Amino acid sequence: MSLIDRLISFFLILLFAFTAVDKALHFSGFVKAINTYRLIPIPLGDVLAPIIIAAELTIAIGLLRDVWRRVAALQGAILMTIFTIGLLGNRLLGSNGICGCWFSIDMARGDAHFALNVIIIMLCLVTWRSPPILRSVRSPDRS
Repeated sequence: MSLIDRLISFFLILLFAFTAVDKALHFSGFVKAINTYRLIPIPLGDVLAPIIIAAELTIAIGLLRDVWRRVAALQGAILMTIFTIGLLGNRLLGSNGICGCWFSIDMARGDAHFALNVIIIMLCLVTWRSPPILRSVRSPDRS
């Protein structure tokens, strides 16, 4: 695993862990944000919020271990794609609600938000495609 691959994984671990913790700390706001998504016809924030938080934590933890890294990265790409489709649907349907990504910082709005999500999806896919760390297994000396 190259240094670049390690840095990407480290960034994704921090990102998914931070967003999960931030959503948990601002749980009621996150529930309200989910309920503003127009693609969801009924308010499901109370049901979806803990599932999303658990998924993000699972992705962050999975990225820590080489044996789980590729699966976690693919799950991260899928989750981010779903979020991005939800944001796009909200925008096309005229909703001005908050995205619910994180509450402690505000990094992106409008088109910049979509660009950031696409970059995160691409980083997840790069991690998914990167080869696992190969550990050499040395056979014991038979002298």
